[in-house]
Amino acid sequence: MRRCDLHGRRRTDHVAFRPQQGTGRPRPWQAGHHAGLVPQDIPVHAAPPQRGFIAGVATGALRGTGTGRTQQHDLKAEHRPSTSKVKSVEQTTEPDATDHVAFVRLGETLLKLNRLEDAEKVLRQALILKSDYAATYNNLGIVLHNLGRLTEAEKAYRHAVTLQSDFAMAHNNLGAALQNLGRLDEAEREHRRAMALRPDFAEAYNNLGSTLKELGRLDEARNACIRALAIKPGYVEARCNLGVISEELGLFDQAATHFRATLALCPNYLFALWSLALLNLRQGNLQQGWKWYELRLKIEKDSHARLQVPGFDGAELHDRRILVYAEQGVGEEIMFTSCLREICDATDHCILECDARLVPLFARSFPAVTVIPQTELDGEPLQQVLPPLDYKLPLASLPRHFRNAFSDFNGHGPWLTPCRKAVDRWKSRYAALGPGLKVGISWRGGLRAGSSRIRSTELLQWQDVLTTPHVHFVNLQYGDCQKELDNIRDRLGITIHDWDDADPLRNLDDFAAQVAALDLVISVDNSTVHMAGGLGIPVWCLLAYVPNWRWMLERDDSPWYPGMKLVRQRAHGDWPHLFGRVAKDLNRLTTIMKPHQALGGDMRTIGSVVAN
Repeated sequence: MRRCDLHGRRRTDHVAFRPQQGTGRPRPWQAGHHAGLVPQDIPVHAAPPQRGFIAGVATGALRGTGTGRTQQHDLKAEHRPSTSKVKSVEQTTEPDATDHVAFVRLGETLLKLNRLEDAEKVLRQALILKSDYAATYNNLGIVLHNLGRLTEAEKAYRHAVTLQSDFAMAHNNLGAALQNLGRLDEAEREHRRAMALRPDFAEAYNNLGSTLKELGRLDEARNACIRALAIKPGYVEARCNLGVISEELGLFDQAATHFRATLALCPNYLFALWSLALLNLRQGNLQQGWKWYELRLKIEKDSHARLQVPGFDGAELHDRRILVYAEQGVGEEIMFTSCLREICDATDHCILECDARLVPLFARSFPAVTVIPQTELDGEPLQQVLPPLDYKLPLASLPRHFRNAFSDFNGHGPWLTPCRKAVDRWKSRYAALGPGLKVGISWRGGLRAGSSRIRSTELLQWQDVLTTPHVHFVNLQYGDCQKELDNIRDRLGITIHDWDDADPLRNLDDFAAQVAALDLVISVDNSTVHMAGGLGIPVWCLLAYVPNWRWMLERDDSPWYPGMKLVRQRAHGDWPHLFGRVAKDLNRLTTIMKPHQALGGDMRTIGSVVAN
C-alpha cells in the first residue's frame, strides 16, 4: 500500500480518510483555554461567558475536532474597545514611540477586535522595545495560538515562563498549546504547575480536566472540573465540560442535567445547546437533535456564509437549482449523501460540492447530480464560477429535512456505485489468494489523541480474529502500518494482504472498488465503515463503550447502513472481550459457508451472524 501523509480540507473527529490540519466540527469540551491576556499591571477586561471562552480568548478542542484550532471570542458591543480608544492607542505607533506598555495595550485591544495579524506586529514591536517582559510573550503566544501557529505559540509561552517562572497564566496557556499539539503528558504538567502557583486557578483546573479526559482518566477529569466549579460556581465552561465527561462515562441523564444547568447560567451558550443536540441524536430523538445540530454553523464559520444565495428551508424545489456542499470529512460526506436522493427526486438541478477525491464515485452514484470538487472560494468569487442558484444547503443539514423519524430511513439501500472494471480487477486479485472468505480490516481511527485512544486498537489485539481458519485478511488501514503488518507476520505467521498500488487516502474511487470486492469488512469506527456501508458491503463496526453519537445507544444495527452490525464494548476499554466475540462469530461464519466458497457480498448471509 502506498504511504502518504494525512491530508485534506475539512474534517470531523470521526474521519479516517481525510485527516486535516485545519478546521473541525465543534465539541463542547472547552480544552486549552487561555486564562487571561495580561496578568500584571496592564488591565484586562474579561468578556462574559459566550461560545466557551475565558477572559476574551480561548482555544477549544471542540466536539468532533482534532485540529487544535483557536477561535476568537465574539465580544458583545459593550465589551469591544471603542473606536476612539483604538485610535488613541494607535497614535503610540508613531516611529518615535518608545513606551512598550502602550504597545502591549494596543496588542490587547487589537486581539479583542480579532485583528490578529495587526496584534502580532504590535506585540513584536513591543518586544523590540523591551525583550524581557513576560506578559508580552504571553500575549504574543495567545495571538499565535489563535492564528493556529501552535509551535510558535508554544515558544512564546516558554519565553514567558522562562522570564517569569511563577507566571501561572502562561503555564496554563502553555499547557493549552501542548494539548492542542497532542503532547498530553507535558500539558498535564504545565496545568499542574499553574495550579500549584495559584491554588484558586479555576481555569487551570478546567484545562487539566480537559487534558485528563483526552488521556482517558475520566474520573480524575471529573474531579478536576468539580474543583473548578467549587472555586468558581458560575463557571459555565466547567459545568458544560462536566456534562461532557458524564456523557463519556455513559451517564447520559447526568450529562443532560449539566448541560441544562449550563443553559440556566447562560441561556445562549451554544456549546451546551450543541451538546444537547448530539445527546438527543445519540438517544434517538431525531427531530430535536437535528434542529440543534444546525448550531454547528454558528459555532464554526460556515464555509459558504458569504455566498449570497438563500438557504434551503424546505421549500418546493421544482425547477429550482440548489447547491449542496460538504462541510465535514469523507465519512460524513458518505453518510449524509444517503439523503441526496430525496433532493434528486425534487429537482433535476442539484449541484454537489464535495471532496475532490470523491467526485468520480459520487458522479457515478448520482448521475442526475452535477458533482464538483470543493473549492476555497466563497461569496462573489464562487458565484462567478457557478450557474445561477436558487438555494444553498450544507450536506450535513439534509437529515433535518429528510431523517426526522426512524421510518424515514426505510427503503434506502446502498447508494454508492463503484467502478465495475476496478471491482473485477480486485476480485481477480482476491481469487488468486485461494478459497475462503476475503475480509478487509482496519484497526485505527481518529486523529486527536483522545479520540484515537478511545476508538483505535493495536493489531496484536486482533490475534483471535486473525487466526480464524479459511479467511484471507486484507489491509484497509490508511497510513504507514508496514511495521505492524510485518510484526503480525513474524509473530503469528499470518499475512495480511496488501498491495503497493492501493491508496485509501488519495485514490478513494479505487478504494471503493477494493472494498466492494470483499466478502466482509471488520473495522473500528472510521471512514472505512462508512465506505463499506454506503456500498452495501457487510461490515462489522467495532465500537468503544461510549462511541460517536451516530451509532446511538445499545442497538446492534445502524439505520444509516442496512448491512452494518455494531459490535459494542461492554465496559470502557474492554477490547479483549469484544474481539473474543468477533472471533467466535467469524468462526461460525466460516463454518456456515464452505471454506472454498466466496460469499460475493451476500449481505443476508453475513448479516445473520451478529457478534453479541
